[in-house]
Amino acid sequence: MESLPPASDDAPAIGRRIRDLRRAQRLAAKRLAAELGVSRTALHKWESGANCPRPAVLRALAGRLGVTPEFLRSGPPAADPLGQANRVAGILDQARRELASASGLPIDAVMLRMELLPIAYLVAARG
Repeated sequence: MESLPPASDDAPAIGRRIRDLRRAQRLAAKRLAAELGVSRTALHKWESGANCPRPAVLRALAGRLGVTPEFLRSGPPAADPLGQANRVAGILDQARRELASASGLPIDAVMLRMELLPIAYLVAARG
Protein backbone atom coordinates (compact mmCIF):
# COMPACT_ATOMS: atom_id res chain seq x y z
CA MET A 1 0.00 0.00 0.00
CA GLU A 2 1.38 3.41 -0.92
CA SER A 3 1.94 5.98 1.76
CA LEU A 4 0.37 9.39 1.56
CA PRO A 5 2.21 12.20 -0.19
CA PRO A 6 4.44 14.34 2.02
CA ALA A 7 2.70 16.98 4.11
CA SER A 8 2.06 20.22 2.29
CA ASP A 9 4.31 22.03 4.80
CA ASP A 10 7.19 20.07 3.27
CA ALA A 11 6.27 20.99 -0.31
CA PRO A 12 8.48 24.12 -0.60
CA ALA A 13 11.57 22.30 0.69
CA ILE A 14 10.91 19.26 -1.50
CA GLY A 15 10.39 21.57 -4.47
CA ARG A 16 13.68 23.38 -3.85
CA ARG A 17 15.56 20.08 -3.69
CA ILE A 18 13.93 18.87 -6.93
CA ARG A 19 14.71 22.15 -8.70
CA ASP A 20 18.28 22.37 -7.39
CA LEU A 21 19.10 18.78 -8.38
CA ARG A 22 17.52 19.20 -11.82
CA ARG A 23 19.45 22.41 -12.44
CA ALA A 24 22.72 20.95 -11.13
CA GLN A 25 22.34 18.19 -13.72
CA ARG A 26 21.53 20.76 -16.41
CA LEU A 27 18.31 18.90 -17.08
CA ALA A 28 15.55 20.87 -18.79
CA ALA A 29 12.25 20.84 -16.94
CA LYS A 30 10.44 19.87 -20.14
CA ARG A 31 12.70 16.84 -20.60
CA LEU A 32 12.40 15.70 -16.98
CA ALA A 33 8.62 16.00 -17.10
CA ALA A 34 8.53 13.96 -20.30
CA GLU A 35 10.79 11.26 -18.81
CA LEU A 36 8.48 11.00 -15.79
CA GLY A 37 5.33 11.01 -17.92
CA VAL A 38 3.93 14.13 -16.24
CA SER A 39 3.08 17.58 -17.51
CA ARG A 40 5.51 20.47 -17.34
CA THR A 41 2.88 22.22 -15.23
CA ALA A 42 2.92 19.42 -12.65
CA LEU A 43 6.70 19.62 -12.40
CA HIS A 44 6.52 23.39 -12.02
CA LYS A 45 3.99 23.02 -9.18
CA TRP A 46 6.32 20.61 -7.38
CA GLU A 47 9.35 22.84 -7.84
CA SER A 48 7.46 25.92 -6.68
CA GLY A 49 6.17 24.11 -3.60
CA ALA A 50 2.52 24.44 -4.60
CA ASN A 51 2.08 20.66 -4.66
CA CYS A 52 3.95 17.43 -3.92
CA PRO A 53 4.41 14.45 -6.24
CA ARG A 54 2.56 11.26 -5.35
CA PRO A 55 4.75 8.55 -3.73
CA ALA A 56 5.25 6.49 -6.91
CA VAL A 57 6.27 9.58 -8.87
CA LEU A 58 8.51 10.76 -6.03
CA ARG A 59 10.35 7.43 -6.19
CA ALA A 60 10.77 7.71 -9.98
CA LEU A 61 11.86 11.33 -9.65
CA ALA A 62 14.41 10.48 -6.96
CA GLY A 63 15.79 7.65 -9.09
CA ARG A 64 16.14 9.92 -12.12
CA LEU A 65 17.88 12.60 -10.06
CA GLY A 66 20.23 10.09 -8.42
CA VAL A 67 19.01 10.48 -4.83
CA THR A 68 16.68 8.61 -2.50
CA PRO A 69 13.04 9.55 -1.96
CA GLU A 70 14.00 10.23 1.66
CA PHE A 71 16.52 12.83 0.47
CA LEU A 72 13.81 14.62 -1.52
CA ARG A 73 11.44 14.51 1.48
CA SER A 74 13.89 15.41 4.24
CA GLY A 75 17.16 16.61 2.76
CA PRO A 76 20.56 15.25 3.71
CA PRO A 77 20.81 13.27 6.94
CA ALA A 78 21.86 15.12 10.05
CA ALA A 79 25.60 15.54 10.00
CA ASP A 80 27.94 14.08 12.56
CA PRO A 81 30.86 16.45 11.90
CA LEU A 82 33.21 14.95 14.46
CA GLY A 83 32.50 11.38 13.35
CA GLN A 84 32.88 12.30 9.69
CA ALA A 85 36.08 14.23 10.37
CA ASN A 86 37.53 11.27 12.26
CA ARG A 87 36.65 8.86 9.43
CA VAL A 88 38.22 11.16 6.82
CA ALA A 89 41.32 11.63 8.99
CA GLY A 90 41.67 7.85 9.28
CA ILE A 91 41.36 7.39 5.53
CA LEU A 92 43.93 10.11 4.85
CA ASP A 93 46.33 8.72 7.43
CA GLN A 94 46.10 5.25 5.86
CA ALA A 95 46.67 6.72 2.39
CA ARG A 96 49.75 8.61 3.63
CA ARG A 97 51.17 5.44 5.15
CA GLU A 98 50.62 3.45 1.95
CA LEU A 99 52.13 6.19 -0.22
CA ALA A 100 55.14 6.49 2.07
CA SER A 101 55.65 2.73 2.05
CA ALA A 102 55.28 2.43 -1.73
CA SER A 103 57.67 5.32 -2.40
CA GLY A 104 60.22 4.48 0.28
CA LEU A 105 59.82 7.89 1.88
CA PRO A 106 59.31 8.61 5.57
CA ILE A 107 55.68 9.31 6.39
CA ASP A 108 56.56 12.88 7.41
CA ALA A 109 57.64 13.53 3.81
CA VAL A 110 54.21 12.63 2.42
CA MET A 111 51.50 15.27 2.36
CA LEU A 112 48.00 14.92 0.98
CA ARG A 113 45.74 17.72 -0.14
CA MET A 114 41.98 17.38 -0.21
CA GLU A 115 39.46 19.77 -1.74
CA LEU A 116 35.78 19.66 -0.84
CA LEU A 117 33.34 20.66 -3.57
CA PRO A 118 29.75 21.88 -3.10
CA ILE A 119 27.09 19.20 -3.66
CA ALA A 120 25.93 20.84 -6.91
CA TYR A 121 29.33 20.15 -8.50
CA LEU A 122 29.31 16.54 -7.37
CA VAL A 123 25.79 15.94 -8.70
CA ALA A 124 26.63 17.58 -12.02
CA ALA A 125 29.81 15.54 -12.35
CA ARG A 126 27.90 12.27 -11.83
CA GLY A 127 25.33 13.13 -14.49
